[in-house]
Amino acid sequence: MTRLFGVIVATSVALVSALIPAAIANAAPPSYTSSSITAPGNLGGGVAVDSSRGLVYFAARFSNAIYAYDTTTLALVATIPVPNQPIDIKVHPTTGHLFVSQYTENSTQGSLSVIDPDTRSIISTLPTGLSPVGVTLSKDNTRLWVGNYSSPFLSVFDTTDPTAVTALPNLPVANSAERVTEAPDGTHLYLMPSSANKILTVDRTSGATTATWTGTYGSPHQVEILPDGLGVATVQLGSQTPVVDPAAGTTVSNLAIANSYYASQDQSQDALFITAPWISGGSVVVVDSASKQIIQTVPASLAFTIATDPVTHRTFTAGINNRAITVLQPRAVAPTVAQDPLDQTVSDGDTATFTAAANSLDPVTTQWQRSSDNGTSWDDVSGETGDSLTVADTTLDMSGYLYRAVFTNSVGSVTTAQAALTVVPVPLTVTSPIDVTVAEGETAEFTSTETGSGPATVQWQSSSDGGDTWSDLAGSTETTITIEHADYSATGSRYRAVFTNPAGQATSDPATLTVTRTTPTPDPTPGPTQDPKPTPDPSTTPDPEPKVDPGATPNTVNEQAQAPTDSATKLATTGAPALSAGLALGALFLLGGAVVLSRSVRARRS
Repeated sequence: MTRLFGVIVATSVALVSALIPAAIANAAPPSYTSSSITAPGNLGGGVAVDSSRGLVYFAARFSNAIYAYDTTTLALVATIPVPNQPIDIKVHPTTGHLFVSQYTENSTQGSLSVIDPDTRSIISTLPTGLSPVGVTLSKDNTRLWVGNYSSPFLSVFDTTDPTAVTALPNLPVANSAERVTEAPDGTHLYLMPSSANKILTVDRTSGATTATWTGTYGSPHQVEILPDGLGVATVQLGSQTPVVDPAAGTTVSNLAIANSYYASQDQSQDALFITAPWISGGSVVVVDSASKQIIQTVPASLAFTIATDPVTHRTFTAGINNRAITVLQPRAVAPTVAQDPLDQTVSDGDTATFTAAANSLDPVTTQWQRSSDNGTSWDDVSGETGDSLTVADTTLDMSGYLYRAVFTNSVGSVTTAQAALTVVPVPLTVTSPIDVTVAEGETAEFTSTETGSGPATVQWQSSSDGGDTWSDLAGSTETTITIEHADYSATGSRYRAVFTNPAGQATSDPATLTVTRTTPTPDPTPGPTQDPKPTPDPSTTPDPEPKVDPGATPNTVNEQAQAPTDSATKLATTGAPALSAGLALGALFLLGGAVVLSRSVRARRS
């Protein structure tokens, strides 16, 4: 294995002295400080970060162990035994499972071990080729490739289920390889052949070489793809570090870094980190990944492998063959504005939203402020401490208010540009009155309403010529107009309402008044007065029925004389209009006569 990491120290030092710029460019990434930790045993292997668990793992090849450290406290959390020279390590970003290549010995079959992140124990070990080194996990986390330093193939594994990793057919390649990098489109792999001065592009499925890169690549270790699609090829025996176009397989420029080994990125900071073990006893060179300019060289003892935590923005390196762990920490600086709020225009009553953002490596707080005097003075908006400010239920008098955000961290504060709120009135919408019909002398009412921005005024108008001309009705400035004692002459008049608010005017449709006239009806001629139904006089008692001698013969005359009495009674109770009181009296006299006659007859018989 010594041939993999062999170096010519005297040559390297001379090249570094000639190539490092005297001044560091002023670029976007922050500046960094470094601190060191001493591991329990010699390292010499890969580094991997599990951001979700807040852990960083170091493969201690020469100590047959994996060391787990807390990324915040930098305390050693666990030591995981791995028996056969663990040399590289990758972490599954979802489940946290560790994939560790075990080099074993030169030209000896090695293996891949899978470690459970919770039990921190090996759950499976699968065979690889001879002297396995680099571990590469695909972007979709379903494939894993292991470069075999002494075998002309890549070992391939299915990692769809990290708890049950299975071996797939080996991928034959033209040269044995230390490791591969997956192309951005996922169709090809960039392969770093063992002890060769070239880089190959190979088909991911067949392993066939599709391109051989042109340029100087002395013992390449890694291709790190940058956000703009270019890449950096670290070369152990190169006098410079090439910036490459992976799609074309060509070098587009060079970084003045000799004998580079591995690289990592903090993309949120546009920072690229490249290890150089032989610069001043070991260094990490910080490069602006956007401008491709070197901005800083940070001491790191024999810096070899490297990984960056995007959460804490710390970068960790392991020494090439010592116990040194170096931690790069960005220097705290005041926040900078990443996004200013924008002017907002909304309708009266609507909601306006302002958004701002800041760049800060340290925790940052936000406070929104408002000015109602064109920026002369500012007041904090109570409770508004988020990235967005929501202004609900806007009113016309808020138009012209200014808003801004103030971001603060442990070092200082920064204020965004101000943004203006414009509130425009809502146009009027009118509900028109309806036609009204009333009788002459009655009251008529017309009503019209509006919706829109206030305040709104109303003026009623009338027209007596069918709507050709209109005149304001004095004092008629309410939503309802009342016309009392409607006159017949007003029939056909039209009425409408004209509303005015800050957005303009709106006029209702007209409504027509119809007044009806009632023609008087003469009283009918009085007829003769009819007597009311006679009411019996309780003081008048009819004569009692004549007494008949029991021994006498019934008198027919008497019976006949009595018969009219029943008829007269019937006429009296019917209430017939023609029967008068005189007739009733005559009937009584007739009855009395009959009684007298009857008595006379009886007297003669006796």
